[in-house]
Amino acid sequence: IDRVKILFQVNRDGLVAPGGSVTPVAALGAARRIVAQEGVTALWRGTGAAVTRILPYSATTFAVYPMYNAALAHAFGEPESGDIATRFAAGALAGTTATVFTYPLDLLHARSAAHLTGGVAARDFGTHHGVNFAG
Repeated sequence: IDRVKILFQVNRDGLVAPGGSVTPVAALGAARRIVAQEGVTALWRGTGAAVTRILPYSATTFAVYPMYNAALAHAFGEPESGDIATRFAAGALAGTTATVFTYPLDLLHARSAAHLTGGVAARDFGTHHGVNFAG
């Protein structure tokens, strides 16, 4: 589950013994702890923001790809559909554009999923990534 993965990324020290590695057993233990402390629905905390991000991301990619493809094909004097390199570059630009527009939702997803009861993981996330989440 995505929440367990994010918790290991931002708060590994609190979930794995010092010097230990992330294993399926450690992930299962973390999931059990989350269920015991916060309830089973806590495993899906932050998922709403991730799902909400999918629609605008896909819509943006779908909307801007033809524009990028046509502009690049015209710039390089190629047929309207462009060659493989042009389509690849247009796809990369479309994905970048969509990511820029939907990044706030992705950040909301990570912040929500990284929150543990007591706020330890959210505090550590800010410490390790240079972001202040103090409220």
